[in-house]
Amino acid sequence: MDYAGPFQGFHFFVVVDAKSKWAEIKPIKQAPTSENTIHLLQEIFCTHGLPKVLVSDNASIFQSTMFHEFCTRNGIIQKFTAPGHPSTNGLAERNIQTLKRKLTAMAEEKLSMHVKIREILFRYRATPLQCGKTPAQLYLGRDIRIKLDAMRPPKESVGNKIFHHNIRNYSVGERVQARWYADNKPTWKFGTIEQKFGRLHYQIKLDNGYSLKRHIDQLARTSVPPKKTMTFQDDRQESITDKQ
Repeated sequence: MDYAGPFQGFHFFVVVDAKSKWAEIKPIKQAPTSENTIHLLQEIFCTHGLPKVLVSDNASIFQSTMFHEFCTRNGIIQKFTAPGHPSTNGLAERNIQTLKRKLTAMAEEKLSMHVKIREILFRYRATPLQCGKTPAQLYLGRDIRIKLDAMRPPKESVGNKIFHHNIRNYSVGERVQARWYADNKPTWKFGTIEQKFGRLHYQIKLDNGYSLKRHIDQLARTSVPPKKTMTFQDDRQESITDKQ
């Protein structure tokens, strides 16, 4: 971990995971202190958990009694770079230099500093390192989805294939019983599948003429046919009457 700045009116707290190179950057307006550094670390730790070791330079904010006690309470070992040898903490130093270059290139963009940091981190985490893998792959075990992924055809996972294979399926025109709720009392009504929405939702036309949408868990197959109704045209009725 290390601080950069002041730069463009901000100080930047940079924390990098040594193994995956996953980075967190927190911009602040006020000068760094042990207190606000602890607050920033707590924000990071609530997402990623507590580290075993924190490496920093010998700045007084990291050497204070308050900071030592914070690390001790959370079971964190502090390690410090050799005085006058900042390259010992080279991982954070390199990320700071990259951050400054990116912010300089974005100087003309009318975006808030927090939005700029968000954009820089998003691209960085999805960009392959020298090992060929992205920080997201190394840290999360998967790539994060970016806009370019929206242009690629989706890949169906094995889990989804199993899910599709085992799930019940109804066809348009098939007879079903559908859940009906009246006075908070669930009952069943007969109907026919009118339309299918995705894998789980269906539009049902009930025998009473009412149309409704139901989840697959609210449906059950039935062999009961729809009720038959008979209508008579006027001339047909007249002929029957004459015969009588």
